[in-house]
Amino acid sequence: KRSIDRWILYLMALFDSLSYNDISRICAKFVFRRGETLRMLSYKKAAKAAIDTLSSRRASRPSRIYRLLEPLSFEVILMIGAASGSRAVKARIRDFFMKYNGVKTSIKGEDIKALGLKPSPEFAKILKKVLYAKIDGVVRTRSEELAYAARLAGVS
Repeated sequence: KRSIDRWILYLMALFDSLSYNDISRICAKFVFRRGETLRMLSYKKAAKAAIDTLSSRRASRPSRIYRLLEPLSFEVILMIGAASGSRAVKARIRDFFMKYNGVKTSIKGEDIKALGLKPSPEFAKILKKVLYAKIDGVVRTRSEELAYAARLAGVS
């Protein structure tokens, strides 16, 4: 869906044995752009925990995989798959890219407002939970999403 900066993948692989601070110093010395530096550092910061989680049997819920991988750049996700060497991790990453990434809810904040709730930060939490339910296959249609949101909001 978008191009991958392969050179960042190569650098992440080369920097894999370095510490977070060493990578940070190298990025500062060679004046990488902020986004490039953040991608390389986020790999160093997230890789081990992500591999552990994706290798676990508990990682099987699609929404859990989504919550883990969605904040990461595509380069970081691909590098996690390459570094893991695990078929299970690679399969879960493939599922993220092919099935979960890009899933959107049919309902929006206006729909929650129409349930009789006043606009609040709670709307975002409800919409996020509806999204996770959709990713997990708990809800499929717009009407199911609305009913689920109503239950979450405590509206009958």
